[in-house]
Amino acid sequence: MKHPRRRTDVNSQVVEGETVVLDRHHEFINQLNLTATYIWERCDGNASPEDIAATLLRRLRFRMRWRSTMWSVSLGTFTTYNFWKLSPSNPLYPKP
Repeated sequence: MKHPRRRTDVNSQVVEGETVVLDRHHEFINQLNLTATYIWERCDGNASPEDIAATLLRRLRFRMRWRSTMWSVSLGTFTTYNFWKLSPSNPLYPKP
């Protein structure tokens, strides 16, 4: 995954510091916690996952064992619910 970008057909709105994501096509809604919101906001196609993780880790100062877990959970959630823009060159993205 080079530079993740949110899908343009998925709507999101910050409510009290957490993001609510609405995917009308798949009839799905999800509320992201503060950590996932932070990651979501940076998935604009300009930063690599490594850049986002490094910024997150510096900012939130997680203990080392939680760092990769939280990152993996958030990426896994975004992938599971198909919130990424589809990219045929990346195997982590679902096929259209």
